[in-house]
Amino acid sequence: MEQDATPEPDDAAGERRRIHAATLVFAAATALSRVAGLLREIVTAAIFGASTTYSAFVVANQIPNLLRSLVADSALSAAFVPVFTELDEHGERDRAWRVASSVCGVIVAVLGPITVLAMVAAPWIVGPFLDNTFSAQDVELTVSLARLLMPIVLILALSGVVVGILNTYGRFGAAALAPVAWNAVILISLAIAAFAFDSDDTRIWIYAAGTLVGTVVQAVMPVPWLRGLGGRLRLSFAWRDPKVREVFVLMLPVTLGLGLINVQLLISALLAASVDANTGAWFSGLDAGAGPAILDKAFRVYMLPQGIFSVAVSTVIFPTLARMATRGDRRGFADAVDLGLRQILMLLVPSSIFLGVFCVPVTRLLYERGEFDAAQTDAVAIALAAFAIGLTFNGLTLLLIRSLFSLRLTWLPTIVSIATLAVNLVVGLTTYRHFGVVGIALATSIANVVGVLLLYLLLSRRTDQLGTGRTITVAAGTIVAALVAVGIAAAGYFLAWEPLVGTGTIVDLVGVAAALAVAAPIYLALGVRMRVVRPGLLRELRRRGGT
Repeated sequence: MEQDATPEPDDAAGERRRIHAATLVFAAATALSRVAGLLREIVTAAIFGASTTYSAFVVANQIPNLLRSLVADSALSAAFVPVFTELDEHGERDRAWRVASSVCGVIVAVLGPITVLAMVAAPWIVGPFLDNTFSAQDVELTVSLARLLMPIVLILALSGVVVGILNTYGRFGAAALAPVAWNAVILISLAIAAFAFDSDDTRIWIYAAGTLVGTVVQAVMPVPWLRGLGGRLRLSFAWRDPKVREVFVLMLPVTLGLGLINVQLLISALLAASVDANTGAWFSGLDAGAGPAILDKAFRVYMLPQGIFSVAVSTVIFPTLARMATRGDRRGFADAVDLGLRQILMLLVPSSIFLGVFCVPVTRLLYERGEFDAAQTDAVAIALAAFAIGLTFNGLTLLLIRSLFSLRLTWLPTIVSIATLAVNLVVGLTTYRHFGVVGIALATSIANVVGVLLLYLLLSRRTDQLGTGRTITVAAGTIVAALVAVGIAAAGYFLAWEPLVGTGTIVDLVGVAAALAVAAPIYLALGVRMRVVRPGLLRELRRRGGT
């Protein structure tokens, strides 16, 4: 379909270069952020292990995370970007900035009281779920930590507007680097906690305070990059503007959809807290309240490749998809979705298989030191393997949801979220009493599979024909190539390296790195030969997105 405005060749080349640079910067910044986050998890494992104290923080942190998803950064940005982009595309830049300012004003007026109400209601939110395995002191600690962390909701809501504006103009670097600063502040707080205090309760308070301060730094850091974009952001309350209302109308289903995902995470944490962590044939020697900590440590590793790869692809392509939808370029929209899905498959399928096969050495390498012992390693590793089953589907979900948001079909992801939440609850409630955290992790993976199938079906019926056959071929080919590559690496590691050399931090580091070094080129060679791995695919995605 012909676009309304086709850039001149020089302009198109410049746009391609801009998106190319933006993608590289965002991917590099995201990778740095994930590495910093991984270091944070390694340090917290060494200081707290999988203790009930750390589980208290995990549960407490889920409450502001849930509210944040309902009314803050991701939900707000997903609804705000298409509206802001449309106004900017149609030459109404001044009005676009006025809308952004009014959205900020409404956020302050509404979220301030909601934050206070959540702080007051914290005991009734978490208390009933923790009585089985948490002592009264640990329940009180969880409630107090939740109250301390609650202002994160308001801070990140305002940050969501800033990040949305920057993303619209292709400025991804500052927002991607901000989490690096967030992790740096938290690491400083952990260093203070570890070296200056002996009590775990005091240490966890310092960790929570560092999380709050780090969130402030994360929100403020991108603000200077707004200069030079042709507008100014200030608090305003012009909520009668139809475009302001449109943002919040669009935000309602997005809020419900993303909120249900975080409801799922909160329920998983509460289920893990309500069952003895030793439940399941694989577990023994764990603290009774260690379930949330075990689940959280496995989830952090599971999210690492998804955060680096699929978040980078989805975030960079989202404004482009919004522009294509605004221009009515249905064929270009479908092509970009196809290419994005195949890029995620190429990157996450081997990551999923590698994490599933090497779950024990990876967990041991990352966590087993200080207060984190071998029993905790085994528990986290099994949960990680269960999570890894759904890793690729989780990454695909992110792009499919953004694609539907770009078409302003925001209610469809909400319907899918309700369905996946129901699947997660049914499977989780069926399995967690017998398999503990493994059943909860497996329920999440099964829900991810169901979510992708539903989202893809809904999207394919509302845009030009997607290349379903080719995408399935790429998925099958990457699975075969990854299984062969990881299988060869696993044979060398488990049959030769580990029996001969043993285990230990340096030994595990060398062994896992060598396994990666063996698996990666075999996977690439097989994938290219099978025509399912195309090294130039991301470049093609950027080229199509820029025209």
